[in-house]
Amino acid sequence: GDHRDLHSFPTRRSSDLLVWVKNNATPNKYYMQRCEFILFVHKGKAKNINNMGATNVFQIKNIIGNKLHPTEKPVELMKQLLQQSTQKNNIILDMFCGSGSTLVAAKELELNYVGIEIEEKYSKIAENRLQNTVKILNNDNKQLKLGV
Repeated sequence: GDHRDLHSFPTRRSSDLLVWVKNNATPNKYYMQRCEFILFVHKGKAKNINNMGATNVFQIKNIIGNKLHPTEKPVELMKQLLQQSTQKNNIILDMFCGSGSTLVAAKELELNYVGIEIEEKYSKIAENRLQNTVKILNNDNKQLKLGV
């Protein structure tokens, strides 16, 4: 088989392992999963995150019940991750966008985005969500919602 050199993996620092505490346990045949791990990787020279005082633990409630996709993530989680690691005019690429949570977060934050989804059912759900999403502008510490 093809054995890749793990030493060439873009990052090996433990600070690049993020934890999403979901505040609910996912049934499993072993230990119940109350969290998910997020691997934060980069290509080339690493850039600082936007808030260097942030921790690697995100406590955001999981979606329970009426999920649009089996592995749907909360928009708030995706917004926090994007706010930490993007700049104005960046393009967000989600190659497995599912129901579009990352794209919705990007749109709310006025970031450019591209989503790819192989299943037409979820592609249509993502498209509908984006059509019903508003951009949230922060103007002089007042939040203003604009319909798009």
